[in-house]
Amino acid sequence: MKSKMFYFTIIFSVMIQTYFSQNYELKSPNSKLTAKIVNNQGLKYSFSFSKINLVEDAEISINIDEKEYPLLNSKVVNFKNTIIDEIINSTVPTKSLQVKNNCNELILIFRENIWVVFRAYDNGFAYRIITDLSKPVKIFNENVNIKFAGNNSIYFPEEESFISHFERNFKYLKINEISEKQFCSLPALVECDNNIKIGITESGLSNYP
Repeated sequence: MKSKMFYFTIIFSVMIQTYFSQNYELKSPNSKLTAKIVNNQGLKYSFSFSKINLVEDAEISINIDEKEYPLLNSKVVNFKNTIIDEIINSTVPTKSLQVKNNCNELILIFRENIWVVFRAYDNGFAYRIITDLSKPVKIFNENVNIKFAGNNSIYFPEEESFISHFERNFKYLKINEISEKQFCSLPALVECDNNIKIGITESGLSNYP
């Protein structure tokens, strides 16, 4: 299995066999962040912070060898809930040599040997697709369709090419002002209501997924 997630302790594992929508809820350790994950003709998630809706029906999928996963009619055959509470020693320390890693984790296991791992932190939300395939594959596309609850503003580091020095000016735009032809590098910063800011970034890309 190809993954950069190193540590977890399984609390329980339950088999699911249902022909309807599969719904899951994941909370941060302090319960301020709540994520809802739905598997029904595609995998989607929503999350709120302090009962303020921030992201609604965001879509997750990945195209492997010209086939989209999870499949539209794919069912979760198992799931695992995890509590992670550990100290990570930084290989290249910045502010701190040791970093506290504390979150609640939900792992959804699909029958096609695709796992989707969600994590809820007190100050963030993350997910990762993991494959357990027996041969090398080609990744044609990954769908990261984030739908914000409001027409928020974003600091948008627009790019003109996929070859970048990652030193862009951050344009301050309304999300609905961005056309389908525009794209940016990461990180990007979204300003939501109640002075909540969401940073969008990626990590652990080596050998992904």
